[in-house]
Amino acid sequence: MSAYVEDAKDRLIVWNGNADKRGALTPEFYQTILDAVEAAKDRRIRAIIITSQGGFFCAGGDLNALIERRGL
Repeated sequence: MSAYVEDAKDRLIVWNGNADKRGALTPEFYQTILDAVEAAKDRRIRAIIITSQGGFFCAGGDLNALIERRGL
């Protein structure tokens, strides 16, 4: 799984676990962020933290995932 949400009491932590591709953003990660925003409508959630694994934050969009999604 390259993206997941950790429920940390009053905040949600969105993890980009795509370390093998330097944190490249995937459609799954985008959907995970949207799901976290929806979950944050719960009044106990006071913040959403976006982070990643590995020694980098994000290399940009995953072009291979984009090509695959568009069927090119």
